Amino acid sequence: MNTVSQLKDSVAGMLSGIDLNTAINVNEGLQRAARMISLKVSVPDTSKRVPYTLYDGVFDYPGQPDMFGGAFVDFRPQGASRNYSDYVYRKQIEDFDRTKTYNYNGVSVTFEYVNGVQILRAVSSRVTPRATIDTMAQIGNWKVFGSASSLIVDNTVYYQQPGSLLFNLAANQTSGGIQETLTSPLNLSAYQSTGVIFVAVYLPSTAAVSAITGITVNIGTNSANYYSITNNVTTLGPLQPNTWMLIPLALSTATLGAGTATLLSILTALSFVQINFTYSSTVAIQNIRAGMLFAALPFPYELLYQSAAIFLPNAGPNSGVPQQTITNDNDAIILSDDIYLIYQYESAIAVAADNGANLSNPVVAQYMTELNGTRTRTGLVVTYGLYDLYRSKHPSEEVPTVGTYY
Repeated sequence: MNTVSQLKDSVAGMLSGIDLNTAINVNEGLQRAARMISLKVSVPDTSKRVPYTLYDGVFDYPGQPDMFGGAFVDFRPQGASRNYSDYVYRKQIEDFDRTKTYNYNGVSVTFEYVNGVQILRAVSSRVTPRATIDTMAQIGNWKVFGSASSLIVDNTVYYQQPGSLLFNLAANQTSGGIQETLTSPLNLSAYQSTGVIFVAVYLPSTAAVSAITGITVNIGTNSANYYSITNNVTTLGPLQPNTWMLIPLALSTATLGAGTATLLSILTALSFVQINFTYSSTVAIQNIRAGMLFAALPFPYELLYQSAAIFLPNAGPNSGVPQQTITNDNDAIILSDDIYLIYQYESAIAVAADNGANLSNPVVAQYMTELNGTRTRTGLVVTYGLYDLYRSKHPSEEVPTVGTYY
């Protein structure tokens, strides 16, 4: 592999011996050139593979901050179990949301951004169907305990139609919530080792988010025999106000809360469920909502995506991990010869532009022609450029968005 130092020597030569020690923004120019080639062509050299674990009923997962422009090549099940009809469908955001509960084959994917943070939304036909513990759409056997009060059904704000459970937590207390004894015991023994319980929660304000220190689900045969699982983050990170969140509670982390029963014996005949909020607040926390309680099993996927991370440090905390920024001149550049040639030209143009050159500069104009070729005014090719030649050998395999788009 070439290094950043070797690239700088090449750029200096291409720019008639310019002294890069006195040039400005050299590293920024080289980094910008990397993003430029990622924008213009699909570069397999910079592809990354990241594992994902999908669950039935869970649609939102953390995205990849170094994914370039949302470009991905595949979202596939791990192992050798994929069949000929297991397609990837990249959908528009609205289309995905409308059809996420009706995915009949393969996997559907879309991407959203919240304050610059990418969220991957996915649903797969391959995951094991979830086991619903309670829809929490009616009071049924639910009742409050501890500092909780005023339990009602909310048919206006809900996680899933037709309603959710709404209750309050008293001021100057430490814990409270809701609990129920199931009408019929559930057998969730298959979920003991790898299963995860999810509870949908809606917190009404920033103050409520700040006050909540933990959310615990107790599962048992009765109030004297149960195991506890606690978490204070969602599937996407910290708790947020005024939005429905899924709280994941891994059964592998369950600890004995009361009694002497084993976790397996409890899961074989699950009859008692309790959702407990621990908090610290001098005022009452009103209108907490709970909207769905279910258990799901994991299914492993992996995302193959494009990145502009082409700089490979050989020392420091990121040693061996490709980066989008240059650590030092000894960083390796993970590009094969054909795309590295294009990168040299883009780097020379970027450095020249940062140091006063423009498109009328003969050197810059020459390198632009080398990269893009020449066309007539009607678009006919006169000479092919390096990008044309590269695309002919490395056609893009990016999964396109299905639907109408610009």
